[in-house]
Amino acid sequence: MARRGYAETGQALDAICTRAEAEAKPLTGAATGDAKHDAPLIAKLVGVNDKYIPQVKAVTPDSKLKSAYDQFVATLGQIATNDKSALAAANKGDTAAYVAAIKSQNAVSKTNKQAAKALGAPACAKN
Repeated sequence: MARRGYAETGQALDAICTRAEAEAKPLTGAATGDAKHDAPLIAKLVGVNDKYIPQVKAVTPDSKLKSAYDQFVATLGQIATNDKSALAAANKGDTAAYVAAIKSQNAVSKTNKQAAKALGAPACAKN
């Protein structure tokens, strides 16, 4: 993808995040915290990650945003890994491990939101 300017970087990322959020929100909203109930929802959420994270990685940011972009991409990777851990626990019916995996998202999500704000991508910062 061609190198983008400062504003274009945020706009490109926002467009991806908006599409991803449209698919993810109904899944996370339907989750109850019960591993067996949530397993199929988390499986679909992992699919959303697999669909949209490569699109984020395909964006070439403005050079001034490279550090924030790298942090954003790294935290997306951590979120995807945590979701896969949550799925593994949910598939085993291990609610305690499942809930622990979901709670581990809090710190990563905070860092991700900070990076998104720095990128001028408010739709990504609200996810």
